[in-house]
Amino acid sequence: MNDELLQCPECGNATTAINSVTEVPKQEKKKSKKPTKKVCITVIAILLFIAIAVCCALGILTVKNKKYAQEIALMLEGKTFEKVSAEVKNEHVDIFMAYTEKFANGQEIYDSWYYTSLAPQDERWDHYQNTSEYEVEVPLFGRPKVRNYEIIIENNQIVCLSSISTGEMTPVEVPAISKRAVDVFNDLGWTWGSTSESFGTLIPEVFKNYTISVDPRVGEEYCFDIEVSGEFYPDKLNRPRYTKEGSFSCKVNIKSEEATEFHIDREIGTAFNMQVAYSGLF
Repeated sequence: MNDELLQCPECGNATTAINSVTEVPKQEKKKSKKPTKKVCITVIAILLFIAIAVCCALGILTVKNKKYAQEIALMLEGKTFEKVSAEVKNEHVDIFMAYTEKFANGQEIYDSWYYTSLAPQDERWDHYQNTSEYEVEVPLFGRPKVRNYEIIIENNQIVCLSSISTGEMTPVEVPAISKRAVDVFNDLGWTWGSTSESFGTLIPEVFKNYTISVDPRVGEEYCFDIEVSGEFYPDKLNRPRYTKEGSFSCKVNIKSEEATEFHIDREIGTAFNMQVAYSGLF
């Protein structure tokens, strides 16, 4: 019969296509996804190269940071940083509070000073000092540090030291406590006979040009060495245009408010006596 006939023309029975055999395609075997030995070696080589590059970069950065730390240590050497938390002075109340950090000879010297006129005379001053060795650290990330302080640097200059507890401490040429020592010195007097005049009034009269230097005494708490040097009048009354170079120094105790250990040029002493006597007369 014709393959296209659906029924037998003789009996009417349905025909069955004997040629329609469906072939099922064979499934291809999946290729293994396991990396080959060559790929593994390549990956390991790349990772090893990256590790070596990172180690070299960290090594170079560490050496660079150590050198930078040494440069910062030189910048700190001889510097004094200070924060004055309270400085009130009037006719009724005198309150003073200051903190300083000084770096010298590889040591960090921390001082805290407190004064109040509200306390009895022998209890007005309080001083605490701590001395220790210091080392500058430059981390891979972040600012350089010295002990608990971050070192803030701008234009290759140390602007301040910063910490959470103390705040910012700025560099100073003359600490506030040294200025207080000069204030005590200025209030002390030079006596000639029965007349006395304060150094704060006497020095500008006897000296034409002068400088005052002040340094804390090592090992003597509350004591400062004060030196006045410059151009002075040996005899201002009779020779007002004649001047000489000279100096005098003394030790000032800010707690007892006394000056001792005077080292003074003879002519300056004479000029002081003459000025005090003149002030007493007029």
